[in-house]
Amino acid sequence: MRSLLRATPVIFAVFLAGCTASRQDSAQDRPLVTADSLRVSAIESMGEGTACEPNVDGAYLLCINAPAATPLDPTPARDYAVYEVGTGDIAVKGSVTGEAVWEDAFHIRVTRTPGTVSAADPPLDFQLIDVRTGKRVSR
Repeated sequence: MRSLLRATPVIFAVFLAGCTASRQDSAQDRPLVTADSLRVSAIESMGEGTACEPNVDGAYLLCINAPAATPLDPTPARDYAVYEVGTGDIAVKGSVTGEAVWEDAFHIRVTRTPGTVSAADPPLDFQLIDVRTGKRVSR
């Protein structure tokens, strides 16, 4: 009985090591997603006229569409998304009647066109969004 109790921590450690190794293997087997493939995917999902721009180190890709203006909607809302290059995950996604651009390596600046009013959004000059955390700061 004592030998079984002494062997239990060893068996448990071997079990945990096996679980950790299989998780790492599956993450390493995942193919890397390139900026070019993300750009193609963004155009397919957001439509023609979608423009994409990487951040300074190429780790993220900001894509924003440009829907055509109509007489009934002269300033249509634009969808934007920030993709993580390598994984293809969407870090930030939204819509704005205005513009979304890189402020620095990890923040996008979302600015509404002056004069547009939205019941869902508080009045703001612009909003900074940290693409790593999704945290938004209005100014």
